Formats: sequence, C-alpha cells, structure tokens
Amino acid sequence: MEAHLHLFSQWSIRRFFLTGRPLFGMPLYETLERCPRCAEYYQRHQAIEAALCGKHEHPTPFALDRVEALVLDAVCETDADPVKDFPWGRWLPAAAGAVGAVALVLGLLFSTTAPRSDRRVLTADQPLAPVGLMAKGGSAQAASEVGIRVFRVQQINDSVEQAAQLTNEDIITFTYTYIPPKEGYLALFGIQTGGTIRWYYPEYGDQMSIPITGDVIDEPLGDGIDLSVNHQPGWLRLVSLFSPRPLSVDAIETSVQALAAQPGAIKQLSPLSFGDGTAEVVEHTVLVEVR
Repeated sequence: MEAHLHLFSQWSIRRFFLTGRPLFGMPLYETLERCPRCAEYYQRHQAIEAALCGKHEHPTPFALDRVEALVLDAVCETDADPVKDFPWGRWLPAAAGAVGAVALVLGLLFSTTAPRSDRRVLTADQPLAPVGLMAKGGSAQAASEVGIRVFRVQQINDSVEQAAQLTNEDIITFTYTYIPPKEGYLALFGIQTGGTIRWYYPEYGDQMSIPITGDVIDEPLGDGIDLSVNHQPGWLRLVSLFSPRPLSVDAIETSVQALAAQPGAIKQLSPLSFGDGTAEVVEHTVLVEVR
C-alpha cells in the first residue's frame, strides 16, 4: 500500500506542475509534510521549473512553454523505483477488473474520436515568416491595445519570406500584445467552413481561456501548431478574445454556432457576441487562406 501511495502522490505532483491544478483537490502540501520521499520528488520538479523560469519572481504563464512539460515527462520516465516497488502480484487481479470497467465507461463517454495533438516544440532560433492576411477585423481597442500576430515556422536554412501564404503542411505560431497593465485572459482559436473550431489556447479538452500577463507587446505563445493534423485547406478565421475574466469554452462554442447560422458571417469577420458580457470582451480577428 505504501508504494501505491507514493505513485498516487507523485502523479498528483506531476499534474500540479504541468497544469497548475492538484489532482481532485488532493491536499498536496500535507502529503509533502508527511512523506520525505514525495517531498524530494516535488523539490526536484520545483528546481526544474525555477531553472526554466529564470530569475523572474513572477514569470509569465508562457515562460515555461512546452519545454517544461517535455522535461518533466523525461524525469517521470526515469523515475522507475515506485513502479518497481509496487506489489503487482497482489494487486493485478483486482486492478485488471477495475481497468476493464473504466475502459468500458470511457468507451461509452468518448465514442467519438478526439482531435490528435497538433502541438510542436519550437527552438529559440527557429526562423519565422509573417503570414499574408486576407482581411482583418475587431474592435477599435483591438487595433491599439491588444491583438495577435501569426507566423509561419520555417526551416533553419530557409530564407525568410515576407507575407508568406500558408499551406496545409505548414506549422504556425503566434505572439500576442496586451497593453493594459493588469493580467487578463486570452482565448485563441481558428474557425473553418461550417463553424468548425480549431482550438489553440485553451487546448482541446480544456474548459477556460488562459491567463496572460499585461503590459506586453509581441509576447510569444511558444507552441507551433501543425496545420496538417486538424486543419483543412480553405479559408481560416483566426480569432483572439481578450477579457478581464476567463471565458468558458461552452460560451465560445455557443457564440460561434450562432454566428455560423448566419450565412457568410464567419468569413466576413462579423464579431462574436457574448450577451451581457460582450462589452468587456475585446476581439481581434484575421482571415487567412490555407492551400
């Protein structure tokens, strides 16, 4: 049972560093006080995060990028001791039955195929080319205080093309500008024919827009998005929604569906609506072509 508790605690620690949320509200710090082994595991992850953040007291939410996730994954893969210590002979028969039941429930809940991961890690010296835009839209505030820029990721030895057109084989990345000095929230996604949403931030499966730091210009979002995974050739509307409070994925999807019901509205860059909360949501949107 001792080995099982170690595995569960370390799983919660890993989830805490990757997502910022402890597992099921688990009292993580009480666990660390009681267990030196798990405390050492936590401190190792904390040291990795500190090294990746640098010396900033309050790093931006994107300071760690996906590099931290990759490093933590590598660390967890090398931590084999808890698994070796687990009494598999005693627990496997019961665990097999439990796993079978869970698999059945998950099969019923997720009968549709989830989108494949389209994230790609970029190097610091990766050349980027501005993407040619078909049209721009958004509020007057978006033109002066907030917005996004979209870039096509190029190979190291490629010459940087200006206003490059996109193909379905390209990888894109973004920077954002948010002049207000206070922290805010950003939802960034694409819309294609029929109102199909391509999620960037938040990622597929997450439920709320992401926190961002204020008083920044062209802050990199860090990830590369591989268009060949979840995108189709044709027009692509890129939407960024800036707000003082997080927006839910459900609210965004409802707004997009309402706009998709109006012929031509999405491609014509008609603004999204959020009812009484529309006034506090600042939208910046651009239209690009994916060949």
